[in-house]
Amino acid sequence: MSEPFFSIILATFNRAHLLPRAIASVLRQEFGDWELWLVDDGSTDGTGELLREFCSREARIRSLHNPHQGLAKTRNSALDQVRGTYTTFIDSDDEYLEQHLSLHHDYVKKNPGVDMLHGKVLVVGDPYVPDARDLNQDIAIEECTQPGTFFFKTALLKKLGGFPELSFGEDSALLRKTVETGHQVALSPFRTYRYYNTEPDSMCNQVKAKRKQGLSAPK
Repeated sequence: MSEPFFSIILATFNRAHLLPRAIASVLRQEFGDWELWLVDDGSTDGTGELLREFCSREARIRSLHNPHQGLAKTRNSALDQVRGTYTTFIDSDDEYLEQHLSLHHDYVKKNPGVDMLHGKVLVVGDPYVPDARDLNQDIAIEECTQPGTFFFKTALLKKLGGFPELSFGEDSALLRKTVETGHQVALSPFRTYRYYNTEPDSMCNQVKAKRKQGLSAPK
């Protein structure tokens, strides 16, 4: 089997009610040379059965099923499996616009010196999330690092070891590491990723809920 241009990693935990939207947005892409890895982080809500159903329908979709271990480890567990020239991501509560992969394919082909690409998002819901540098403060999503917009040369992402295993802010930590190790990073000119900040179980909203309760934010 030939290697796809893009490997897409979707990590999920107890999001069976949201997964169809995210997966459908990948299936609607104008650019079709991709594989999608659905990585289940030990869900207990029927996610496993749903993933097997999608895999049976579409040969480009594959799944991994892990014990519960957190987002960074769950994403990283797929790195040994991906075969694409570039690796990108989608969160289980988000979606791609139809031109997302085609526009970024054309960009990286025209700019082969770029090792990692990231960009801005279209926000649905609360426009603010906790600031990874100070979890007691909020920051506009427009100013944040968004892992769903990451496009990495796969060989580089594997060399870097994937996402640092932090409880929060692993995306910005990976971006910093990429820059600090001397690799070329560019900001995408396209806003083709729809970010939903509407789910109470998201990491950002869990941090906010703990703040309201007077509990310590994760380290």
